[in-house]
Amino acid sequence: MKTMPFAGRIRAVVAATALSSLGACASLPRTPYTASESAAAEVAGIPGARIFADVPLERYATFMGTRPPRSRPFTYLALSGGGGDGAYGAGVLNGWSAAGTRPEFSLVSGVSTGALIAPFAFLGAAYDPVLTEIYTSG
Repeated sequence: MKTMPFAGRIRAVVAATALSSLGACASLPRTPYTASESAAAEVAGIPGARIFADVPLERYATFMGTRPPRSRPFTYLALSGGGGDGAYGAGVLNGWSAAGTRPEFSLVSGVSTGALIAPFAFLGAAYDPVLTEIYTSG
């Protein structure tokens, strides 16, 4: 089998790079979306769920008044990232459960490895062994 000379390989690489760069400059046509369509958008099955900061105060009060009263307080947990250091967050949750003071969370959010921990934090102490296994099994 005959090999391509060095200059020929360089030309082939430059041509491939130029062609792929040209393709990267292309764009898809944008779907038109008007302000009236945005204003008319609804959350399926939840009429009146969208509310904006600039609505009259009466509309906001009406929206807030339609919710049933909470029987328990809100408890939020925000988990940060940290790659392999996510084991620290998992350990904190396990320790919190062991201390017996871990609340039942209303909402849990996380970024990166925190997002991997979030479902287990939300599900509660019963899932601590699974969380421990994830961060200690290598």
